[in-house]
Amino acid sequence: GTILSLSGVGFSRDPALVWVLVGNRSCDIVNSTEMNILCETPPAPLLPGAPAPVEVWAGSQPSPSGPLPSLVGEGFTFMYEAAATPVVTATRGEITNHSLRLSVEGRNLSNSVALLGGLSCDLETQSSGTHMILSGCDFPLPSLEAGIYPLRVRQKQMGFANMSAVPQQFVVTPRITAVFPTRGSACGGTVVTVRGLVLNSSRRSVQVDLSGPFICAMLSLGDQAVICRVALVGDSLPGASFTLKVTVLVNGLPSECQGNCTLFLREEMTPVVDALTINSSGSLTMVLIRGQRLSTAADAPVVLVDDCLPCFVTFFNMSHVTCWIKDLAPGPHYLSVFHARYGYACFGNVSRDFHVLPQVFHYFPKNFSIHGGSLLTMEGSALKGRNTTLVYVGQQACLTVNLGSEVLRCMVPAGNGSVALDVEVDGLSYQMGIIGYSDAFTPELLSVSQTDDILTFSVAQISEAANVDIFIGMSPCVGVSGNQTVLQCVVPSLPAGRYQVQGYDRTRGWASSDLVFTSRVTVTAVTENFDQEKVVVEGEEEEEEEERRGETILV
Repeated sequence: GTILSLSGVGFSRDPALVWVLVGNRSCDIVNSTEMNILCETPPAPLLPGAPAPVEVWAGSQPSPSGPLPSLVGEGFTFMYEAAATPVVTATRGEITNHSLRLSVEGRNLSNSVALLGGLSCDLETQSSGTHMILSGCDFPLPSLEAGIYPLRVRQKQMGFANMSAVPQQFVVTPRITAVFPTRGSACGGTVVTVRGLVLNSSRRSVQVDLSGPFICAMLSLGDQAVICRVALVGDSLPGASFTLKVTVLVNGLPSECQGNCTLFLREEMTPVVDALTINSSGSLTMVLIRGQRLSTAADAPVVLVDDCLPCFVTFFNMSHVTCWIKDLAPGPHYLSVFHARYGYACFGNVSRDFHVLPQVFHYFPKNFSIHGGSLLTMEGSALKGRNTTLVYVGQQACLTVNLGSEVLRCMVPAGNGSVALDVEVDGLSYQMGIIGYSDAFTPELLSVSQTDDILTFSVAQISEAANVDIFIGMSPCVGVSGNQTVLQCVVPSLPAGRYQVQGYDRTRGWASSDLVFTSRVTVTAVTENFDQEKVVVEGEEEEEEEERRGETILV
């Protein structure tokens, strides 16, 4: 580690083109100019005291294909002297609120630097005797993390100190000074703040360990404090108490305790649920909780469904809590009660699990056309599943067109007679009622006549004229009006041809119809042209749509 200076001429500014050997070992180049080379000497051989030859070579390192380097300097010697070598005989470290104080004792240590990993600080001489020197320096804690660091001492002129008498690694250990609060629930949930020193990690490798059947889930990290939430592993243990030793592992190193490092989870601090009543009214679920130590006057309890959905508290005291939650999905759920200061309540012999069933309060209509097609509406609660909601009419699917937790609409298929109405939510089927198909509720188009562009239909079994649509082929007949026996509408403009007539009652479904409408050509004029032997025919209902081309023959 001694910085060796060699002077001359014709050196290179490129450190790769000069190299120095001290006793046949490389002296690492620190700087190189045309007239000076600085290099760091290697450690002494096994028998220091003999002069070590110094050689200077120019050119790149020897290689089979490259030019050979040339020896440009020889006949120099360097002496390793044990008496001049810095020696460290003792080290110790002390962590304070802001820094790591490192103290070093030894010989020839004036004007030295302590190297801790990649950090350095100048050693200040504190006292000196005849031969021994006590020096020290401070490393700021924010620059340090828990870990094992290589430790070296270097005298600025002479080089590295002999540290064979002391450990050459220094362990920076996390420290705990306080744990708050010191008491909590035996069923977990207590938010614990652990204060101390060197608790942060750039790799976020921080873990709070608790003795006993508990873990502590990290909430936040800091250099002097970490926050975590206690969680019970396994089933709750009502009536039990625990004394837990708190340890923080930072970068794999366990903490040292320098204050209060114990957490007491006591029965007398644990909220307990003795009874649980759950009532559903429509989409609203009401919860009544009875127990012990559920809250204080200043701290309202927190009630959660499935640990994530808030149940809104409307009343609370130490022994009673009421809350409500809306639009719960059908299926299994569970309840948690959380005391802001102490943590989760124990349920003991009371089950915290409950089930929400889909309900249909009423559905309409209940009678349909045998051809299907009408819109069935169901009103209720918990109709929308977490994953799927399907409606079946008998064995056929009812096509869902609108889905919510309180309203479900679907298009019924064709059918006959009375069939069951089932709702399948997340794979579980629930029977909701019966619907009926009959001829009595099947609209029917009986006949059609035409006056100019007005079509008149004789009909039966329709709900009312305002609910009916009539289609000529795929085109709607415009402006349907009338009563329950006669309907009229304006025929759409159609190419000449024959078209099936269909009727749709939005309340009952598709109508029975065997009617066919014929769109005819009307000739209004014929013009003769004998010179060019052509006849021009003018009229209405001519071919307009390329996709419906037919054949027109003039006789």
